[in-house]
Parts: sequence; C-alpha cells; structure tokens
Amino acid sequence: MASSITPTSSSSIPVLMKMGCTNDVITYRAVGNEIVCLQSPVHGEQQLANFNPTIGDVIGIDDILEQTQAQDNLSDVANYITSDGGMQYVPDAITLNVTFGETFTFRTAGLETAKLNIAAPGVAPQQFANFNPTGADVLDLSKVLNNTPANPNLSNLASYVTATVVDGNTILSVLPSDTGPNTVATPFAEILGQSVTVAQLVADNAISFTPTLATVQAFAGMTFLFRPEGNELAAVGTSAKLGPAQIHGFSLTDGDDLNVKSAFVMDNVQADMSQINSYLSTTENNGNTTIWFDKTGSGHGGGLAIAVLDNSNVTIGELVTNHAISF
Repeated sequence: MASSITPTSSSSIPVLMKMGCTNDVITYRAVGNEIVCLQSPVHGEQQLANFNPTIGDVIGIDDILEQTQAQDNLSDVANYITSDGGMQYVPDAITLNVTFGETFTFRTAGLETAKLNIAAPGVAPQQFANFNPTGADVLDLSKVLNNTPANPNLSNLASYVTATVVDGNTILSVLPSDTGPNTVATPFAEILGQSVTVAQLVADNAISFTPTLATVQAFAGMTFLFRPEGNELAAVGTSAKLGPAQIHGFSLTDGDDLNVKSAFVMDNVQADMSQINSYLSTTENNGNTTIWFDKTGSGHGGGLAIAVLDNSNVTIGELVTNHAISF
C-alpha cells in the first residue's frame, strides 16, 4: 500500500529516506525533506524528534496500515490512526487460515476470523488460544459444516456440533450428515482455557457458516437428508441387499443433484445423459418417488431401486431438465 506522503516542499534539498527503529529516537535533520518509514505496530512505539512538515518532513506509514483497509490517498486515515497524545493502531477485521498441528493464537486487538479445516477422524483438533468473542473473534466453520444439514443461520447447529469441557478447555465436535444411534462425533477444535457452550458461541456471533457446493455419499439403505440451503450433490449407489437410499429434503430447483455414476460403474454400464431414459425410471407412491436402475438398458423401467425421494414427485425428464441428476 502506498500510504506514505511525498514531500511537497519546493526546497532544492534532496529527499532523504530512512527506516524507523523502536530502539532509538529518530531525529529529523534540520534541513527537512526527510522521510522516516515507521515499522509495523507489532514492533512497539517508535519515537521521532525534530519533525517539521513545513519543510517537507514526512512520516511513512505503509507498514503501519498494511493490515487495515485504509485508502491509498489517506482520505480515511483518521479511522485508523489518531494523534491525541500519541499514535494508535486501530485494527481492521482480518481472516486467517488455520493449520493442523499448530496452536492458533488470536491477536489481542480482536476482529479476527479463523477459517477452520474439515474435521478429520484420528487427527488432533485444531487448538485456539486467546479466543475472545467479545472482541469480535470468530470461528469460521464453513468447511466443517459444509457437508452437514446445518442451517447457515445456525438455528440447528446444536444438532451437529457439540461442546465438551475437558481440563478447562472446550472441545468442539461435529456429527456427519448421516447421524444415527451409533454415529461418532469428530473433534475439530479445542478452545484453550475456556468453558463455553455451543449456545453461547452462537449468541456471541462467534461462529460463522457460509455454505458452498457440497458432495456427500448417500449409501444404499441409509437415510440421507439434503441440507435446506441446497447446492448439494449426493452420490447414490446400488445394493439389492440393503435397498435404496431414503432421501429427504430433496429440492428440484435449489441446486440439489443426485449422482448415479456408482450404479452404472458397479454393473459395468457405459452410458451418457442421452441414454438415461433407457436405464433409469421413476414410480410414484403416496407422494414419494422411487428411482429405478435397469442395467440392461431395455427402457422398460423397473430393475433395482437406488433411491426413494421422500415427499417429492418427479420424473427422470424433470430431473434432467433441472440438472438435478448426473453421472
């Protein structure tokens, strides 16, 4: 960011530029036309003497403002720097990525969002120190929650994220979308030195979730729930023994997609979308739609049921037209 001001003096004295230092007092030369480039605020307070802007002296603040959104022309610099008895750094909101295996320490200035990674079974949860929701610190769980039916407004977050206090630290765990009586939650975050609940984090606006395209597996015989915000692809398979996947919450118009590739692959069938009506068909019963796969490609319907769409009455043609089915 070019936030330094160039000297405007018409003096013939050549411009001199030097770096600031937190260990020494920087004294401007008497002839003026001198720029002192201050270091980042993390280095502490820097002292300047003999500063005289009327003879072209300048304070360079590129490094001071590099973590803010101040305009290059300094038109809004007063929002970030004050001069009432000294220089003050006013931080802007920033977002940083988290790395597994390293403790993420939130800055004391607050206004910091940490983007968490997808929870991984067998991998230690990501650790957070100095987390302060009252300072507008936020845990961004977009990657963690993207493959769950959690609502973007977090109204049902407690159904998918749990908080457990161990030795004074709070461990957050997430449940996958195919929750059941034997489902095991995966720990993904440990807030060090604090005891908090999921409800508290939501109330403090300390958690955020912005969903993106999600791809999940709807195994044969399982009950699968599409997330309410849509834009989700569910891969369905075939199993004569386990029966079709029971699909809830499917939307024809919200970007939901049923991927049937595994059904074709398992039976060594090669086809494209132009042939889909020869292999797939639907029947409707009590407001539910069953999708059938006929590996012979006879086009007569029937075969093996691969999915039942609860409370949805659609045809293969409608699925194709709405880009709601794919290979």
